[in-house]
Amino acid sequence: MYLIKTPEIKDPKINLAIEEFAVRNLDISKDYLFIYSNSPSVIIGKNQNPFEEVNITFSNEKNIEIVRRISGGGAVYHENGNINFSFITENTKENFNNYKIFLNPIIKLLNRLGVPAKINHRNDIIVEGKKISGNAQFTSRNRLLSHGTLLFDANLQNVSKTLSSAINNIQSKSTKSVRSKVTNISEFLKKAIPVTDFRNSLADEILKAFSFEGYVEFNQIQWAEINGLAENKFNTWKWNWGRTPGFNVNIEDQKFEFKAILEIKNGLVVQIDYLDCPIQIRKILNGLQNLRFSKKEIENHIFQKPNQLNTKEKQKLINTIFPY
Repeated sequence: MYLIKTPEIKDPKINLAIEEFAVRNLDISKDYLFIYSNSPSVIIGKNQNPFEEVNITFSNEKNIEIVRRISGGGAVYHENGNINFSFITENTKENFNNYKIFLNPIIKLLNRLGVPAKINHRNDIIVEGKKISGNAQFTSRNRLLSHGTLLFDANLQNVSKTLSSAINNIQSKSTKSVRSKVTNISEFLKKAIPVTDFRNSLADEILKAFSFEGYVEFNQIQWAEINGLAENKFNTWKWNWGRTPGFNVNIEDQKFEFKAILEIKNGLVVQIDYLDCPIQIRKILNGLQNLRFSKKEIENHIFQKPNQLNTKEKQKLINTIFPY
């Protein structure tokens, strides 16, 4: 197994681009390991709805990015106290959906450090019933990406607040995260160690289990492709929000005396069904069709288009339509 060496990169968009580039482009005869940490961010599964999974208001206040990954599964919180590991291997019957192959060396390391970790039926790593690691997989032809997280000394309050949407006015068939109690590895260590030391031990343990063969470093051409993927995919509204599976949003307000259902597809408002709505509000809402379902687009529409509402009423209507 080869270790992918990169500069210390905290940008989740670039690190996700490295994963995708590696699984799609690196020598298929070799296996690879990539270990990294991100700045504060929420990484949602490919088929998830961020409006259902993330406290968007809190994330915006704390400058926590929301980025969609290429694998399925649930939403996870990343930060400096969170270590992420990625295996890029051949896609075989033995590897696919067999997380234990990849997680056993991690369990071995944790147990040796005094952490009573084990793998549960959802392929999470847990300690005393609390989750410290979530995992997911992605396949591309005959290649497999199996990646996961490790909560080492993360801010658990941020984890809880970020991964809890208080809004329940959405109907969708998106993949839902399984909410679990979480904890940090650092709380169970016999002896306190820095996260950098644990990260190095993690790499050593995995590479020993899979037979270390050397390092892989990207050349200038490969970095250009990785940076392009980060910018043109993982940094776009189209991927992170527009890729959300279709959903409906129920909106209502007693002051304006209206009830309506917004149908969202590819991130756009494609249809509005009125259950009860005065003409004035109906005219305003009709203008939302084919706009992005985003606060900025809704604000621009309501404030820039002529209507009879005062500023306070406009803001209230915006918050009713988009309370996230």
